[in-house]
Amino acid sequence: MQDLYYSDYIELDKILNSQHPKSFESPEEGNDEMLFIIIHQVYELWFKQILFELDLVRQIFIRDRINDNSDDLSKVVQKLKRTGKILELIDQQVSVLETMTALDFLEFRNVLLPASGFQSKQFRLIEARLGLKMDQRYKKQYYKATRRGSLSEADLQEVERAENEPTLKELIVRWLERMPYLDGQYWNEYTQSSEPTHADRHKFWADYREAYKTSLSGNETARLAEFDRVFFDEGRGSVPPAAMRAALRRRYAAAPGLLWLGDEDGANPYAALLAWADRIVCSPDSVNMVSEACATAAPVYVAEPGRATGRVRAYLDEMLRRGRIRAQGRHPEPFTAEPLRETARVAALVRERLGF
Repeated sequence: MQDLYYSDYIELDKILNSQHPKSFESPEEGNDEMLFIIIHQVYELWFKQILFELDLVRQIFIRDRINDNSDDLSKVVQKLKRTGKILELIDQQVSVLETMTALDFLEFRNVLLPASGFQSKQFRLIEARLGLKMDQRYKKQYYKATRRGSLSEADLQEVERAENEPTLKELIVRWLERMPYLDGQYWNEYTQSSEPTHADRHKFWADYREAYKTSLSGNETARLAEFDRVFFDEGRGSVPPAAMRAALRRRYAAAPGLLWLGDEDGANPYAALLAWADRIVCSPDSVNMVSEACATAAPVYVAEPGRATGRVRAYLDEMLRRGRIRAQGRHPEPFTAEPLRETARVAALVRERLGF
């Protein structure tokens, strides 16, 4: 048996001989069309790998039952992380393409008409696998046309077949809806702490809603309607409420003690968390939470402070200006922080103004 040779194995000759510029014949006459061809060929190769990874993930989620104790979900995470890295790399390729100026591109653009990247079948297949339907596109008739410059009839039919198959998004939603978190047999020893308000609402979610409600300040009560809409009524987008709830439970399943709903879970751990934390990250929607965190000696970070509005935004802006808090980054670096304890000063001002 003949030894396998590198270039034969990856069919390198076919790859290296598949660039055929239309605007020149000899290297001496060359322009940036060669770069243009190679970049788009590389795009399509990565698209092929993305489709391969997505199909492997879909084959796992398409089953009626997935064993959490097998390596299936580990494979899913690995494949999707790899897909993310490929997309990051694809995005970086644009910087290479940008070394070609608009005038460089115009030297050969006319000879390529009516060919266009819009006609990339694999790109449309990736969108279809992930869950984007042709009917959901802006000006969908433009995508469905097979006129000059659009997809060929054969390519359009292949994309439409892919859209008729279960998408990765749909399969994940079905999997989430099958999660047995709220099966009654697992909740026999759980005592509901809130007053029942809906006969069809599981006691965990009734307590969870009450805990969320009590965490809201006076000017945040409108958020409760959004909570009900997402987790009980409509879901978010095409993700139904049951899948949203299952996703939340699964997200924190490996973090025992993190979810505190009331006395049934023991003493409120928040004070202890503040006392022992070496860094604290807060959401941008609660002045109480941020101010309590700032009363410690720990560095305080706020996730996306720019999302806050009104008085909360003004408070966060002032804390950022003083350097007592910082916007959360991917890797929050520690910084020296002085505890913000204003009680004595505010009390003195009150006494002064009241004439005591």
